[in-house]
Amino acid sequence: MSHLLKHDTMRRLSVLAGLALLSMPPLVIASCAESAPDVDVNPDAEPPHTIGDSSDPIDAGAPVEDAGCEAGDPRCVETELPCAETDFCPVKGAIDARFALTAIWGNGKNDVWAVGAAGTAIHWDGQTWKPYPVPTNHTLFGVWGSGAGDLWTASTYTAAFRGTIHEADASVEWTPLPALPVPLISDLYPALAAVWGRAPDDVWIGGGEKVTGFPQPRVWRTRPAADGGIAWQTLSPCALSSDCPAVRAIWGRADDDIWLVGDKGRTYHAALADGGVAFTALESHTTRPLRAVWGADADNVWAAGDDGVVRKASATASSWTSVNVPTSHDLRGLWGSSASDVWAVGAHGTLLHFDGNEWSEASAAFPAGLKPNLYAVWGSGPDDVWIVGDGIVLHRTAKAKTGGQP
Repeated sequence: MSHLLKHDTMRRLSVLAGLALLSMPPLVIASCAESAPDVDVNPDAEPPHTIGDSSDPIDAGAPVEDAGCEAGDPRCVETELPCAETDFCPVKGAIDARFALTAIWGNGKNDVWAVGAAGTAIHWDGQTWKPYPVPTNHTLFGVWGSGAGDLWTASTYTAAFRGTIHEADASVEWTPLPALPVPLISDLYPALAAVWGRAPDDVWIGGGEKVTGFPQPRVWRTRPAADGGIAWQTLSPCALSSDCPAVRAIWGRADDDIWLVGDKGRTYHAALADGGVAFTALESHTTRPLRAVWGADADNVWAAGDDGVVRKASATASSWTSVNVPTSHDLRGLWGSSASDVWAVGAHGTLLHFDGNEWSEASAAFPAGLKPNLYAVWGSGPDDVWIVGDGIVLHRTAKAKTGGQP
């Protein structure tokens, strides 16, 4: 029991350790697929004592050496597999092993962003991962971009940022966004878990709160302000009732086909209407928190969450259909390249794939020890898929299952 308590404590402290990244010199780190050398990331750096981030809905952390692994524990890796025999390969040195990456988004194969603990933001340009720290001590839980030069990320009501990428010198200018309007802000600074947008002037953010008994908005949408800046429109998927659970994920395909999922199994189908947004609640047949949503088209929309809950729906459905998957671990991320190629990732290195007929377990060349929690997945195509989690970045390429053969 003591080693498990120690492990839990160390994982929580690992988010604090992320602050050390802000003081590090820039790193230029290549993918392990290119046989890059390991990079010294100053493992002896002392973590700060506080970062002011009291909201940690996914307990983002990183693996520690004393993970309490015992022989036969399915949460652990006893022998590391070679990349050529697995679906995903770790990218060496992409991030300090003590840090967590919680969200990922890309504009294309050579333009991928991941964010996480203590303002961590890293970018893949097709050759290397480079850090572009966001000026906050909070953990970032969502990221989305409207294109190659425009990036959005958020942590709490008072810590949301827009990044402008300057191609001339490969720099990023992070601009703090106005604080989101809420009727009551506590000292806990509730976390913002979802960032998604339709366009540069229409970005949606979802989250939750830790103050009970008070009506709180759970979704906000950017609108042009009179002074040319950004204003927030508060959206009301459940009429701001006191029983309005946090929104954990947002995904949309068209103006009349936008999906929101969150705590207590709540789900909403949204459509733009008369300058506003109309929400329709759908029964998910679960009270478990739903933390990811993604769709291939109007007839193939997926949601996933705690205890291995997976649901499927269509734009015309009145409720979700339960789907069996080979795991009971919490699921955190969803993404696919088509209706017959969908990935789900989650706790204890959970990695699942849907081939159009059934869900099955996939593999990764995890290092020996406790498997990392995986939080998000994104790809530019079926053979270019990225997964991020506790101190790890995984990449799938066409070589992953062919042993390096073209």
